[in-house]
Amino acid sequence: MKIIALLALFTLLCGGVASGHNMFVGQRVNVDICAVFENGEPARNADVNIYRYNETCELYELYNQTVTDSKGMLTVALPGKGTGNWRFDVSCAGHKRELFINISTDRPETRKAGVVATAAVLPIAFVIWWRRNKR
Repeated sequence: MKIIALLALFTLLCGGVASGHNMFVGQRVNVDICAVFENGEPARNADVNIYRYNETCELYELYNQTVTDSKGMLTVALPGKGTGNWRFDVSCAGHKRELFINISTDRPETRKAGVVATAAVLPIAFVIWWRRNKR
């Protein structure tokens, strides 16, 4: 009987969370870029070309052209979910730098965390069960 209770506890610990309704979550990605020269001076009005990687032709395609503000800052709202590979070319006063950003919707591996948590709790439950049955 106690083994059945232990198995039921184990099953509950391994199970997921139940819910009576749905929830939808989306994303919108804003990218902040800060362009600064080596001496700390902001790259004012630096030209910024924004490219999105096109997997079909395996090339970066121009998405937008803009400039930084007086502090060398630029905030860009990426289209849709903002996913993909992005390249930002920033140039000012004869200097040019590239910034690459990869934004993915891949889910992290969460199953392993549940297994680790169960593996950590199971020995404790067994010790408690064993001590109670020892009497």
